[in-house]
Amino acid sequence: MRLVATLILSLLVALPTLAVAEDAPDAAPEEAAKEAPAAPQLAPASDFTLPSMAGDNVSLSDVMGDQVVVLSFWATWCGPCLKEMPKLVEMQNEFGDQVKIFWISVDDAKDEAKIGAITKRFKLPDDQVLKDFERKVVSAYHKRGVPPFTVVIDKNKLKVLEKLGYTDGDEKKIHDKVAASL
Repeated sequence: MRLVATLILSLLVALPTLAVAEDAPDAAPEEAAKEAPAAPQLAPASDFTLPSMAGDNVSLSDVMGDQVVVLSFWATWCGPCLKEMPKLVEMQNEFGDQVKIFWISVDDAKDEAKIGAITKRFKLPDDQVLKDFERKVVSAYHKRGVPPFTVVIDKNKLKVLEKLGYTDGDEKKIHDKVAASL
């Protein structure tokens, strides 16, 4: 009974809208094109400098524009992050020098040994594993600052993909954006 009442109420609300839409004259194709929403503007990537596991400071501006860049924000306690990591390693191996992936840890400084263990486990280059202990960079890129969060930056220094979370198969979306940006 409740379902029937909901359906009737929905129809009563929708009917006046349909009647108004049917009475309106069709817009000319030129006008329809003018009213179509514009394609979303791609935002430029923000530069940053973070310490790497190799001990040096790495600035995004050092590679941005020369290569497609992938930023993978992760944490040692994040299961989906650890599932995504080997997929990104495969991608780095496939694209070689055309792509630079930075794995940016948002762990606390006290977890640096765990970061090092995961770096070794997945054979990540120490100079591409960055430490965002204060979470300033992840917060600049995503207001929630929760990993996993992946960003693809094209050679024009524009963010062409921002992906929160990871489920099996998401690596294809990332791969396709990277390939299209080469």
